[in-house]
Amino acid sequence: MLAARQITRKKMYKIIGQDGKQYGPITAEQLRQWIAENRIERRTPIFVDGAKDWNFVGLLPEFANCFAGN
Repeated sequence: MLAARQITRKKMYKIIGQDGKQYGPITAEQLRQWIAENRIERRTPIFVDGAKDWNFVGLLPEFANCFAGN
């Protein structure tokens, strides 16, 4: 009998770009890259897989420190 393995699924995200288009699903790593490239701002709308509502990227703890001026 094989032991059950716990599968950890990465969180996936969707954003609404400045052009009004939806992008994603993308990983946190890709999102951090886009922040570093100034393609995403603190107030970029973001949806986290499994969430009920959209939020702003800068309000999520996992990304808040990615922006200059913190």
